[in-house]
Amino acid sequence: MDAPVVNPPTPFTTLIPGGFFPGKMIRIQGFVPIHAQRFDINLQTGAGGEIAGEDVALHASVRMTEGYIARNSFQGNCWQEELGEGGLPIMLGQRFELLLLCENYEYKVAVNGQHFCSFPPRVQFNRITHLMIEGDVQLELIAWEGSSASAPPPQYGSAVPPPQYTPQQNFMQQAAPNPPPGAYQGQGYYRY
Repeated sequence: MDAPVVNPPTPFTTLIPGGFFPGKMIRIQGFVPIHAQRFDINLQTGAGGEIAGEDVALHASVRMTEGYIARNSFQGNCWQEELGEGGLPIMLGQRFELLLLCENYEYKVAVNGQHFCSFPPRVQFNRITHLMIEGDVQLELIAWEGSSASAPPPQYGSAVPPPQYTPQQNFMQQAAPNPPPGAYQGQGYYRY
């Protein structure tokens, strides 16, 4: 697992280590200032995003003043149909945790430990290379969970036990490269 990014500046753009593929999850923790109007989270096919004419697979726009999270994609220099049901589970003046999970046939979004929405893969997940976050948000942590698409898990001999670790607070107890069906929903997949 790649090292998390702690307290990055906003705006923030980064290469997604190993790409974004089924079983991979991005954990975003932050704080929404009391004066915030909006912030955006993009999974995109390059560092420049839609301004550079690159596709955006998932655009999650947290619109505090409008009271919802807009979801959309940007393909061929055009925004597609926006989805916006579900309300706004992120509050002004509070911390939040947002999870982006890639599955074979959809992207799933959870907010503060609860499934929020699913989004159809309008752009193939294997084209997603970058995460971009901008707007009225103070980022505290960005972490990548799930195995690397190109690196197989380490093999251990019978005489050597696998390494042990103690999960940090607000991190998953286990990171599975391919969660079983239904594992993402509810409290069982992530812990607080």
